[in-house]
Amino acid sequence: MTILPAVAMVLLSSMGEGAPSGEVTVRLAPDRFARRGEAEAPVMVAEFSDFKCHACEKFNLTIMPNLEKEFIDTGRVQVVFVDFPLIDQDHYTTVAESVHCAGAQGRYWEMHDAIWANIGALSDAHLLSYAEGLGLGVSDFSACLQSGRFRTRVLEDLAFTNGLGLSARPTFFIGRRDTSAAAGTWRGIFIKGAQSYVVYRSVIRRMLQQASGKPGPSG
Repeated sequence: MTILPAVAMVLLSSMGEGAPSGEVTVRLAPDRFARRGEAEAPVMVAEFSDFKCHACEKFNLTIMPNLEKEFIDTGRVQVVFVDFPLIDQDHYTTVAESVHCAGAQGRYWEMHDAIWANIGALSDAHLLSYAEGLGLGVSDFSACLQSGRFRTRVLEDLAFTNGLGLSARPTFFIGRRDTSAAAGTWRGIFIKGAQSYVVYRSVIRRMLQQASGKPGPSG
């Protein structure tokens, strides 16, 4: 099921600086966004991020590997990536589009990781070089990028994110599946900015406990 920005639901939210505060309910179907991990994982981490953001880079290079080892590879958590490009130049969607173009050839996450490892080198020529290094069909990749095939998709993500009231890059939503609501509905909290690993781990563990029917700690 495709989820467009207009159907995002944020309930029980009081708007704070850069993200809703308190526990909220969000409609965020994994099949609308690129997913890392098991589709049936009871807890979701949604990253609202920009490929030119150095705080986002820090999270993906230092925190994500730990999340993968402890939670994603064990099937307990799934991660989705939501494009949140900073409107700072004419071609501000290009890098995000390149990742979707790689995804069209089955290499979304490989391109995603390659870009974080080379955040200072993101020209079109660099993007083509990364695609070639990943074994993608470079002519198809280049045609996809030049045609703007995924530009609307990236802009939909941006509108979705703006509709949630987010402003900080990165922002994370960590939530448990809401089995009493429509498919793709999650209940959890937003975390603004790149935090230490213990912050994410604490919230994820609490959500896992609650998803299993246990009360879980309050902090």
